[in-house]
Amino acid sequence: MTHRDPLTGRTHAYARVIRALAGIPGAALPSHDAGLLREACDALIFDDPDAAGLLASASAALRKAATDGLLPRRMADRVLADVEGCAHEALFSVPA
Repeated sequence: MTHRDPLTGRTHAYARVIRALAGIPGAALPSHDAGLLREACDALIFDDPDAAGLLASASAALRKAATDGLLPRRMADRVLADVEGCAHEALFSVPA
């Protein structure tokens, strides 16, 4: 039986976000929004109390870039999925 460290998947998601940001032209995603995505990833990786709010802001920035035609919707969805992948599963759990 192998043990899979959940943090490993989160750090891989973080690396995918950083690679995606490096490939997105500044006109498609302003530096402020790119910084917001990095900040959201950092907060999610380190379980920061502001992580949920930063994730919501990152999601809004990606949706706006896609809606404005600056970023292809598939790319925005893929980057958002990777930003969400930085989160601990508990962030998305619904209390019973």
